[in-house]
Amino acid sequence: MSNYNNNIVGIGCDFQTESDENSRKLAIESLSGGEKQRVSWMIKNMHHNKVFKYKAQNKSDNEKKDLLKELSDAYLLYRENWKNQPLRSFKNKLYGNQFKEKQFSPLCFDLEVASVCDLACGFCYRQYISTPDKIMKKELAFKLIDQASKLGVPSMKFNWRGEPLLNPKLPQIIDYAKKKGILETIINTNATKLDAKTSEEIIKSGLDIMIYSFDGGTKETYEKMRPGRFSKNNFDDIYNNILNFSKIRKKLSSPFPRTKIQMILTDETR
Repeated sequence: MSNYNNNIVGIGCDFQTESDENSRKLAIESLSGGEKQRVSWMIKNMHHNKVFKYKAQNKSDNEKKDLLKELSDAYLLYRENWKNQPLRSFKNKLYGNQFKEKQFSPLCFDLEVASVCDLACGFCYRQYISTPDKIMKKELAFKLIDQASKLGVPSMKFNWRGEPLLNPKLPQIIDYAKKKGILETIINTNATKLDAKTSEEIIKSGLDIMIYSFDGGTKETYEKMRPGRFSKNNFDDIYNNILNFSKIRKKLSSPFPRTKIQMILTDETR
């Protein structure tokens, strides 16, 4: 399994390196130095972040400059806490209300806007437990975003194990989160529903990071790993969806959302 928000990839085969410690380091940080790239990208493009755009309305140039520094500092603190807050929690043996007393706020809120998926991947736990198919109403999502904002949560991910693009209100939900000051918004998607209309709506919503779940580098492997649940899932269709999304984002001159492809490492996908 994967902890998507911390770039931890589950490994399903032997990963031969000089030591177990190095193997874990590669799995967490990724070969491309994912965390450093993520932070530098977000800071470099903070003036494009939709939170900045909402908050900068009707402000002077000096006020915008101060706001940009404020948001950048807040993002750096969020990522520093992401790395070190668990260690400090263990060290101080925090429990229950002690987190609140020490001002250790949640760093990310996972909101399952669609507890349904249109794929039937054999490695997914959804295939082995009863999971009702439900779509979250935007009104409930807005209430939860309000609570997260009040708590000062800096990041929200709008899925857990469902496919978020199956919720037609997702762009509105993301936009509302940006209005409420959520610095970093994230989704994982299988890209089956990422047509041109949806792509443009997602880009304009203010989404910051979109992670493609794309297991398999060939048509044969991909379609074996990611079969359709309701109809056949086609490698070429998904490949073109991802390619076209990049073209639409470029056409709209938007650096966001930052995208990456992620897969579960198995004997078949290695």
